[in-house]
Amino acid sequence: MAIFNFPPTVTSSDHGLTAVCNKHIHTGYRRSYQPWSYYVLSVFQANNQTLNIWTHLIGFLFIAEKARVMSLTFDFIYDPESRSLGAGLISIFILLIGSSCAHLFCDRSYCVHYACFFVDYSCVGIYAMGTTHISHSFLVRDKQLATFLTKWSSPVSVYLSIQLTVAFCWTKFHLGMEHKATKIVQLATVSLFYLWLLVPLLHRCIWTSYLDNDETLHFHKWHVLFAFLNALVYIAHFPERCFPRTFDIVGNSHQLHHMLLVATANSFINATLEEIKNTNPANKKLTNYTVEYLGTIWMSYGLLFLTFITNGMIIVGASFKVKFEESKSSRALTPPPANEIKHRDIKHV
Repeated sequence: MAIFNFPPTVTSSDHGLTAVCNKHIHTGYRRSYQPWSYYVLSVFQANNQTLNIWTHLIGFLFIAEKARVMSLTFDFIYDPESRSLGAGLISIFILLIGSSCAHLFCDRSYCVHYACFFVDYSCVGIYAMGTTHISHSFLVRDKQLATFLTKWSSPVSVYLSIQLTVAFCWTKFHLGMEHKATKIVQLATVSLFYLWLLVPLLHRCIWTSYLDNDETLHFHKWHVLFAFLNALVYIAHFPERCFPRTFDIVGNSHQLHHMLLVATANSFINATLEEIKNTNPANKKLTNYTVEYLGTIWMSYGLLFLTFITNGMIIVGASFKVKFEESKSSRALTPPPANEIKHRDIKHV
């Protein structure tokens, strides 16, 4: 159902831009090379990007309301402990808004499609960095581990964020989303980052002396479960792989991936708040030690901004590469002018 009288959506075979089309999504593509307003207003039309846009947009509003409520308790500007939470929340906002914008305009043209998803991948790296910052600030229960993370958490997280952006952009452009190696590389880089995020929790699980007295570890089961399901859905392309054309508009794996991502972020924030609320004096002292280093303006908001700028430069460079390759390809396919053909024919004769 469409509110506006727009051109109808097309099938993958009619689209023309093969980079835009998903192998398992056959219908519901928006037309390319339309005015920008066409794609903005398409959020009120039934196409295969509508729910991709709305799932993260609604998720943004939901997390924003949660942040507003948290701001009544936490001072995100002046309190070092709260700055770590603030940086993590900003990283979630960046991901949800960036992803919504990427899906909003990704069908417009070949170059715009790649640029949009380069932005999307950069936002994933920033999101992973922000949530890792929260984990390493509040979930540590060992002094030696805390000492290690205060030294290495930020540089490793920045490196992994940039690595994720580069790996995703490279596989998207040079291999394509349907290549088997693309999913392997993307899953490996995300899994590596997620394991780095889980270091404090894994440490608490491995060392039974912490596990026996740990009353808050069970709060984290939901975000771990949602993250696992998210990876499974993203890789398997289920259910559209098994039911062609049935879930092109509603219910496909990317829409489920978006909803599970919001659920993962929300569950992680909830678990962290429970940790803060139920922490004992000994753990509170350890948290104060970690946030003394990780809760500074530079280590929280500063490094997030630096990574944002660095990833932005990578996106610009990758987008220029796409533009160059497209122009080179179009020159190769463009026939020479008529006078040049005539000159060549005369010379050949």
